Amino acid sequence: MKKRIYAAIAAALAVFTLFSCGEKTPAETVTEAVTAKVTETDSQVTETVPPEPETAKRLDIGCKTEYRETVTEANGTATYGGIRKIVEFKSAFYGHQSAINRDFLYYGRNFNFAKASDLPALDGRISGADIDGDGFAELFHYKNGKLSVWSISMIYKKNKIVIPTERMTFSASLLKEFEIGKGLDLCGAGDMNGDGYNDILFYSPSYAVVYFGEAEGFEAAAYRFDAAGKVLCGDVDGDRTFELIDADKTVIKSYKIDNNEITAFTHGTVNAELPDKYAVYAADVNADGLCDIVYSENKDHKLILRSFFGRGDGRFGCYEEDNGNKNLYAVFECNRTSDNIGFADFTGNGAYDIAGTFSKSSVSSTGILFSYDEPAYDYSLFGMRVNGEYRIYSGCRWSDANFDQSDGDHVMLTVSKDGVNWRRYIDAPMFYLGWELGVDEWWSDNTLEPEVLYVDGKYHMYWQCSYVTPKGNYGDKIGYAYSDDGIHWTRKTDEPAVICDDPEIGFNHEEMLYVPDDPDGKPFWMYTGHFVNGQFRGYVRIRSSQPDRFLYSDRESTEGFAQIGNQIAYATDESGNRTFIRITFCDADDGYGNTVWRPTLYLSKDGLRFYGSKSCVLAGVDTSDPRTEDNHKTFFLGMITENGTGELPRNEDGSYRIIYLATTCASSVAPEIFNAEAGFGIADIFIK
Repeated sequence: MKKRIYAAIAAALAVFTLFSCGEKTPAETVTEAVTAKVTETDSQVTETVPPEPETAKRLDIGCKTEYRETVTEANGTATYGGIRKIVEFKSAFYGHQSAINRDFLYYGRNFNFAKASDLPALDGRISGADIDGDGFAELFHYKNGKLSVWSISMIYKKNKIVIPTERMTFSASLLKEFEIGKGLDLCGAGDMNGDGYNDILFYSPSYAVVYFGEAEGFEAAAYRFDAAGKVLCGDVDGDRTFELIDADKTVIKSYKIDNNEITAFTHGTVNAELPDKYAVYAADVNADGLCDIVYSENKDHKLILRSFFGRGDGRFGCYEEDNGNKNLYAVFECNRTSDNIGFADFTGNGAYDIAGTFSKSSVSSTGILFSYDEPAYDYSLFGMRVNGEYRIYSGCRWSDANFDQSDGDHVMLTVSKDGVNWRRYIDAPMFYLGWELGVDEWWSDNTLEPEVLYVDGKYHMYWQCSYVTPKGNYGDKIGYAYSDDGIHWTRKTDEPAVICDDPEIGFNHEEMLYVPDDPDGKPFWMYTGHFVNGQFRGYVRIRSSQPDRFLYSDRESTEGFAQIGNQIAYATDESGNRTFIRITFCDADDGYGNTVWRPTLYLSKDGLRFYGSKSCVLAGVDTSDPRTEDNHKTFFLGMITENGTGELPRNEDGSYRIIYLATTCASSVAPEIFNAEAGFGIADIFIK
């Protein structure tokens, strides 16, 4: 058992201020009020330290680490006879939605109420978190010194949550009750020390009390902490560890608990006008891995929730420079009222739901407001590392809150500091569709398949736009855009990026490289599928000396381009020799007798003729997990390359590191594609 120190007060204890924090002392120490001295400028201030709250030191209930999808591995050696190469590889895949998890178009704007058949009135403080490792939050209820822990049982269909309606119910069972002490406020729950176990946070005047989860149960630790407002907890910066939050109206301060100390972390605000009477909560309403700040009020027989989405830096919602961007906050009005609610992810989809006892027409019902909306999807993934930041540009279904009518495939951005923990850019798509702007041109329809190069201080994006030829054939176009920061883009709309005189030829699923030593001075390489009179004619390569114009008349034939919508890279050895690598997918056995799609690598010496190997099968989705049933296949793959140019990083031992990205779904076509998520894997390969 890990040793937890239960803090008491000693004479040398310093009163917590913004920049200094109290030490914890052993639990056996007798707690009594003492005085402590704090130096403020040149004067001495004496303050009476209140006694530490009397609480239960342990909660004996078995715990497991928070659910994480199993990391799969695949290692081996593959022979590429066509180019006389051998590849040794070690790979791991981190889950079907480890890069992008986005189930709904809108978050925080729609909830459906479902009654609980077994829950009593929730008239105390409410919170919840997953403590049994199944991915679904247990419900915590605190009242009059007693903490009740409830298991919530959902209505399933093929291990998936059915969207609740007013006529549906769910059940709850009491797991355990604890007498933990009176005078506390249940503030929230989450992993506050980064050990994988969720913890439970309480507050008593001048003390934060954390029950740290462990395999044997919860063990308490008390910290001196003088809060100015409501004490909460949530993941402010997206590192999967919850911070302690002090929400004083619209001033939000966060603190980290580390090495038995509380240290200041962020100091931000919420740009909101608050009603006279409100309650405030911290919850990840939009499933982006960042906690949001939610204000609730009862008005005109309605519960009104205003969610201000976390920005990752201590700010929440939109500010003056955001020009009222409605994508950064959400408002929901429920035809019920409640004086006390609590947030937790009871459905396991990443978006927090709301538990409470609600009143409607003078009738009270205990239940949960479940988050839901129209389904979203993410696919066509492109990866790059630029200026120390990892980026995924993807095509996805997006509906923008700033438009009365907005829906369709857009280009979106997801970012990471380490290539492991990813955060969606929720402000806006990289650009809006033409029809959303009232324009009817070749570039006005659905836009996806982004590929981005960062060359000479400028970002160059290539994208596919839906288009129908004059004769009604498939005729998608490839467009070009440029940017200084990779977020705010300018499209070149006077002509497509691929110049072709035949209006009955279309292009799709482009893949880009930047090869600076191209022998003909044409470093911009585009590989694109092409259609003639509606018939697919395979991939061609077009090289260009400039980033925005590729002449179809300069096309070169390719060989071995298995599947569409993937990404190409290259590995350069110590002698400057280059091997081109294309990630794609192949049929493979999942180990349980099922044929699924798994990532594989094709190699080329000249960038035109590519060769595969049946022995090269990288790790993919864990198909034994019932929650991956609709996401067993991996396709529309990408890789993280340096500046998006295609260059793979070379390790000290001579191997190459590939962080690969995979669309995960049951099929690449509708309607299954509407369940598409994005996962990532890591492969280290030796090329011999």
